[in-house]
Amino acid sequence: FMLYTILAFDNMHNGLPIAWVLMSRAIVPDLTLWMRKLVVSAHCHMLEWKPNDFMVDDDRAEIVAIRENGFYRNFKLEQLENKSWMKSLCILDGDVKFSEFDIDVAWVKSQSKEDKYYKIYNVDHSFALCECMWAAQGHVCKHILKVADLRKRMGMELYFKRNVSFSSTTHASTH
Repeated sequence: FMLYTILAFDNMHNGLPIAWVLMSRAIVPDLTLWMRKLVVSAHCHMLEWKPNDFMVDDDRAEIVAIRENGFYRNFKLEQLENKSWMKSLCILDGDVKFSEFDIDVAWVKSQSKEDKYYKIYNVDHSFALCECMWAAQGHVCKHILKVADLRKRMGMELYFKRNVSFSSTTHASTH
């Protein structure tokens, strides 16, 4: 019998074993027919999926390498983070508003609901919080990642402008 490992690769080129196929040596010549059926089956579940390549290698070496580097254990978390990151790239910079009065607050306009804004707390800290359902489930959401990306790209210039305007309004109100 031959053991085949089917790996799915993400856009970061990480391989994830999704199935193992045990096949008799007598039907190995029918491997291409079997692979075509696999492609058709995959298309039934996900129309946009297209096979990039098929690779046949020593199955024992693949399994050992996967177990040694340990990515399988962390793959779900990495995939969730990458998905949120990719979604954050779809949010326009103009859809992010920073508070004039509280430097730790920002609002991000919802992409699905025109009149909805999500409030982000602690924007300058590692533990930013968002009001959206995805963040409420304990995930890092696209809104937090967008604010963090925008802050990084804008650098400290925005931070100093906001602090000067904030301190001048605070200072003016005390006199």
